[in-house]
Amino acid sequence: MLIRPDQFRIIHYAISKVSGAGLIYVLIAIFSLLGRSFDAVEFTNGLLSTGLAYLSAYMIICSVLIDVCTGWIKKNILIKIVLHPVAGMFFVTLFSTDPDYKELQYAINFIFGLLYFIGTLLAKRFVKTGYMFAIVISLSLLLLSMIDFTVKKQWVETKTETTYDASFELFNGKHEIPIAVKKGKKFEITIEAEHKNNQSYNMKIFDEEGHEVQMSNNLHEAKYESKFWAEFPIDKDGTVKLIMYGSHFSGSFHIEWSVN
Repeated sequence: MLIRPDQFRIIHYAISKVSGAGLIYVLIAIFSLLGRSFDAVEFTNGLLSTGLAYLSAYMIICSVLIDVCTGWIKKNILIKIVLHPVAGMFFVTLFSTDPDYKELQYAINFIFGLLYFIGTLLAKRFVKTGYMFAIVISLSLLLLSMIDFTVKKQWVETKTETTYDASFELFNGKHEIPIAVKKGKKFEITIEAEHKNNQSYNMKIFDEEGHEVQMSNNLHEAKYESKFWAEFPIDKDGTVKLIMYGSHFSGSFHIEWSVN
């Protein structure tokens, strides 16, 4: 079935909007690859971050609305050049929950909005470039999401029905611990970590329905030790997931849980 001219224009318009975000992903990838200390884990996490995905979707929607609102104005290119960076900055006002470095966030999103608009212009002028950004970038992100770049060195773990222990010289990436639970119970978990270097780690707990569970603040005051705790009810049979994230982290984890 042949595509009618009006259908082709709609498809090309949609691809031009996606291509704007594709340009951002390409530039981030290039700067990461050219960095002095390339890290495959950080590179992948950066490209696949939900924040970047939300910002890209937001800019696509805003760009369409800008076209609708300025369509009646002749030679509206200058207006669009102004409105796209402004829309990028407005994203910080709407969704940012971090009060620190607000000025830096505004500056970054201003540049993001401007580069996004440049990407849409390139896609309209160079059709093949638009298709490359829209299709190749999407496939690349899908491929990256399927590869685990986690690095573990001298990793020693021990697991029982209610505990998990791991010690290591290097942990860079993520490690998932699934815990089977039953409906009608109350799940309680305590996580202790010992630090051997100044690098960071993080953790997230997802209940049996896949919702992230809020954890306590650090209960340890020691410089090289940390302790966290969480408790929540189980509404159906399933699996609680504890995901540990490390960034060149050296040390150990001790995890205990109970289902009452």
